[in-house]
Amino acid sequence: MHAAAYLWLPQARSRLLAAISDDYELVFAPSWSDLDQLIRRAPIELVIVDPVREADVEVAAVERLRAYYPSLSVVLYMPFSPDLADALLRLGSVGVHSAVFLDHGDTPLQLARSVEDAARFSVSEQILKRIFGGLDVKNRGIVRAFRLALRNVDKIRSALEWSKFMESSHRSFYRTFRSSGLPTPKTCLLWLRLMYASKLLEDPGYNPYDVVHRLGYSAPSNFWQHVQDTLGLRASELRYAVDFETLLRRFIAEHVDQAVKRASL
Repeated sequence: MHAAAYLWLPQARSRLLAAISDDYELVFAPSWSDLDQLIRRAPIELVIVDPVREADVEVAAVERLRAYYPSLSVVLYMPFSPDLADALLRLGSVGVHSAVFLDHGDTPLQLARSVEDAARFSVSEQILKRIFGGLDVKNRGIVRAFRLALRNVDKIRSALEWSKFMESSHRSFYRTFRSSGLPTPKTCLLWLRLMYASKLLEDPGYNPYDVVHRLGYSAPSNFWQHVQDTLGLRASELRYAVDFETLLRRFIAEHVDQAVKRASL
């Protein structure tokens, strides 16, 4: 999963890298504005921030982050102070997922656990939960494949790239989907990417061009065409004419049900 951090203390940056760099692609932003650019243009699903500056807590900056990107998981990693109580109450009320304090239990295990707990609320995990809440898929390889596709939306843009990520032959990969009663990997991947885009556009901070960058399209016209061919909509209508839940129902009803019927013949 891609994560971004706004941590101005060098020891916090080094400890976070040591704790999670094996499992997360972590980038550091030097300012709040740079962090916003990263969120809008890179497939960031989780951020770790330190809002403490000397004696002040930049509560408003975190509140803006949550207001513009409510689907984004947020972890606080900051110095401890007895004066933080009011600020932490405010930040907790806007949906910050957890807090870790520098030099107070910020072991690699605790840091990794806090980040992983917050990652359960990421866009990709929200989508997975909804999909497999509506599908009776027992193959763990399929669950792993969907998770990989959603956590690497900028890199997995074709069924062939998807099978390579799974370290599976192209033919075997297709066979696994068919035996699980699913459409082809190509069809599933297209719908996963559309659902991901729709979920992002529920946040006021993203626009369609941000989504194009997040999904790793080489040209915006490719995304516009996918939306037009699949949904009969212009990309600008994706935010207002259809929502994630509608796309999820269409994917299951129009594609998965048909695939199950074909597999039973």
